[in-house]
Amino acid sequence: MRKCIHVILLGCCSLAMYQAKACDLDFPDLTESHTQMKKLGNASLSVLFWDIYKSTLYTSEAEKPSSASKVLFEIQYQREIGSQDLVEQTMAQWQHLKLSPAEYKNYLPELRSIWPSVKKGDTLALLVSNNSSSFYLNQSCIGTINDPHFGKRFLDIWLSPNTSEPKLRKRLLGERG
Repeated sequence: MRKCIHVILLGCCSLAMYQAKACDLDFPDLTESHTQMKKLGNASLSVLFWDIYKSTLYTSEAEKPSSASKVLFEIQYQREIGSQDLVEQTMAQWQHLKLSPAEYKNYLPELRSIWPSVKKGDTLALLVSNNSSSFYLNQSCIGTINDPHFGKRFLDIWLSPNTSEPKLRKRLLGERG
């Protein structure tokens, strides 16, 4: 059951038009950022015989995310997942990491406004740069959270030593074993 939590962690929802346009004008082009970064690792999540997603972690200069100036995390979904499930399971993972509600509760309405349901084949990406975290669905910016702590808290779902998926963490960080 705990692996199912990752099934619904990353997703996206529609933004108001003015916010979507702000994304297009003010935030980094994902294609340009992607070509400037180095792949650190990749991993797939499957539950029993169902493939859930494939994920890849990129950083500037192939450094660990804590020391990199930019981090790009991509998930390509292998099945459909509803937007509400994505938000609920993100919260469940933060609880698993023992974050206090005060550390994440203000993000939940923002995530609900950004994340739509995802379909099989959709790619959701998070680009963390300059104390800002921008979400992209299939290469198009869908929303940004301007909080210097959000990017780390979100990525910790996969990258914290206390993640619910330690094997997946190792593969994303380019470690074997």
